[in-house]
Amino acid sequence: MTDTLPADMTARQRLEALLPFYVNGTLEGNELLQVRTALDADEELRRQVQSLEAIREQMQGEDLSYSPGELGFARLSNAIDGQRRPAAGLWRTGLVAACAALVAVVVTLQVQRPEVALPLYEQASSAVDVPYLQVGFQSGASMDDITVLLSEVEVDIVAGPSAVGLYELSTHEGVNAAQALAELEEHSDLVDFVELVQ
Repeated sequence: MTDTLPADMTARQRLEALLPFYVNGTLEGNELLQVRTALDADEELRRQVQSLEAIREQMQGEDLSYSPGELGFARLSNAIDGQRRPAAGLWRTGLVAACAALVAVVVTLQVQRPEVALPLYEQASSAVDVPYLQVGFQSGASMDDITVLLSEVEVDIVAGPSAVGLYELSTHEGVNAAQALAELEEHSDLVDFVELVQ
């Protein structure tokens, strides 16, 4: 019996798996000896055997005279088949109705669809309608110096760095972009490149 049990089971799990066979009297040889030895030493295993024996006695004591036999089973099968057939017809009717409703919705949407061609996609960075500054900083510029400069000019980094190291800057509310451009151009010690993008 143990050759049919999973290999990753512990010794305890293997013993517990053999208990129903022990109760039924179908264990032989080494397995029977292992279970008997374990039962002598383990109270919990003995309780499990008692529970299994009680279940076995209860099942054997049940009265099977109420079984309908082959004729009753055939009648039950026919009754089940009879219930399935109308459900299949109802299912098909529902499917046809759902398809008709879907066609009606698609036709209605096609008729009411506006003729304006909408773009398939819009690039996130191109959605900006306000001018912005594009800037590249000197390679030796420190982040502290750049932060102070941006604060003085009243601009914020909104994107970047790009693949070539450029940043996009937006001006604070009320700040003129051309004025910010001029102020950034004055700081050639920190700014390598700057332009106003409209």
